[in-house]
Amino acid sequence: MFTSTFYGLNHLLADIREVNDVFSVTGAGSATAAIFGLILPGSVKWRGRNALLGSILEAGICFPLGWLHMKLIEKTNK
Repeated sequence: MFTSTFYGLNHLLADIREVNDVFSVTGAGSATAAIFGLILPGSVKWRGRNALLGSILEAGICFPLGWLHMKLIEKTNK
């Protein structure tokens, strides 16, 4: 479920922005982590904390991985 949400948001952001780059990957990862942080059990305060923390951490993880992915795609297309 997490993976399908991530890739769905990634493709949606790429279609809306009309470019598939590292920021689409970062935005999709951040939004996916926030969504799943909100559906975890707990109080509203705890869910908000999970969504915020997950969003920040996932953006930090997705940016370098998205950059690496884009560089590998560029290298294979040459």
